[in-house]
Amino acid sequence: MPLGTSSETRLTKADLYDLEATVLAEVSDELVERVADGVLGLDDLLADHFVRELHGKLYSAIWMWGGRFRTRELNLGVAPEQIATELRSSLDRGQHRRGTPNWLTVSAGDLLTIYARVMALELESVLFRSPDPERSASFWGAMTDRPWVIDSRGAFVAGTATQAGLRFEVGPLHAKDDERLHLHLSQGKRNQREWIDTCIADGARLLGSGNIPAGSYARMADPVGEEYCVIEDDNRYLEGCGPLGEVTCEGTHAVGLFWSQVFRWPIVWDQNQELAIQSPRGGTKLAWSGIAPTQDQMNSGQRFVFLVGSKEYDEEISRLVSLGATVGATDPTGTSTLVDPDGVEFLVVL
Repeated sequence: MPLGTSSETRLTKADLYDLEATVLAEVSDELVERVADGVLGLDDLLADHFVRELHGKLYSAIWMWGGRFRTRELNLGVAPEQIATELRSSLDRGQHRRGTPNWLTVSAGDLLTIYARVMALELESVLFRSPDPERSASFWGAMTDRPWVIDSRGAFVAGTATQAGLRFEVGPLHAKDDERLHLHLSQGKRNQREWIDTCIADGARLLGSGNIPAGSYARMADPVGEEYCVIEDDNRYLEGCGPLGEVTCEGTHAVGLFWSQVFRWPIVWDQNQELAIQSPRGGTKLAWSGIAPTQDQMNSGQRFVFLVGSKEYDEEISRLVSLGATVGATDPTGTSTLVDPDGVEFLVVL
C-alpha cells in the first residue's frame, strides 16, 4: 500500500529518504542488468511508456502519484496538459544526440536522470574561491584528465556522467582550517606515489613532514594553496570512483540526508553520524562529517552550483524548499542563492 493511504503510517523524513534511496538503488541495478543483457535497447529506454512505467517502479510503492501524470494545476513547472508533450520532447532530445561523439557518455548521464523524475536540477560544479582561478582550473583539469574553460563566472572544469565538475571564482583563499569542502584524489590509472609525483610536477606540494606512512593518505596543497588528499592504495571505499573519488564536506548527518533527497542518490556510507552518497552510475562520492560547520567554514566560499531550465525553475525551487532549503536572493543574471538545513549557501543558476 502506498505511503499516506493509511492513518496508521507515521514515518519521519529520514525514513522516507532511506526508503526512496533503497528503491532507487534496487531499480537502478535491475535496469543496468537488463541493458547489459541486451533485454533493453536505447529505443526502449527512450519510449514514453517505459519512463512512466519506471517512474511507477521508483515511487508507486511509496507515493500514490508514482507512475502518474499530474492532473492538477499547482503553478509549478509544466502545466498538466503539457506534461506528456514535454516528456516526449525531452526524450526526443536524447534521440537527437545519438551518433554524436559523446553519445554514450551523455546517455549514461542523462537516462537515469530522466528516469528518476525527468529531473531538471543538475549539479554543475563544486565551487571554490581562488586567487588565480585559471591556475586552479589548469591543475585540476590536468589531474582529472578533463578540459577547462574560462567563462563569465570564472574558470570551469566540466564534470562528466560520473565525475563532479569544479569551478573556481576570483577571491581570497579561506583561512587555514576554515575549509568546508575537501577533495580526494583516488587510485585508478595512477597509484598513490604516481599521483603525488604528478601533482608535484604540476606545482602542488606535500604538507607536513612529507613522510607518508604505509596505508595512509597524503595531505597536499594545490598550486594556489587549496588543500586536498591523495588516497592510499587499495582503499576499497573509493575503489572505482575515478580520479576525483570524493568531495568531503563539513556538515551534519541531517544535511547529508537532505542532499541525498535533493540528488536522489542512495546512501553508500552511514556510520557514527558520517554519511556519504553516490550516484547510481557510480563516480565521485559526496560525504558529510557529521559535524556542523563553523561560521568561518560557511563563509569559505565553497559551495554546490546547480543548473536548472527556466521551465523547471519554479518546481525545482519549491521541491528544494519542501525538503528543508531556504530561499535567499536572486541576482539579475538569474542566479539564486539558497541555504541548506545547516545554513550553508548553494547556488541555482538559470
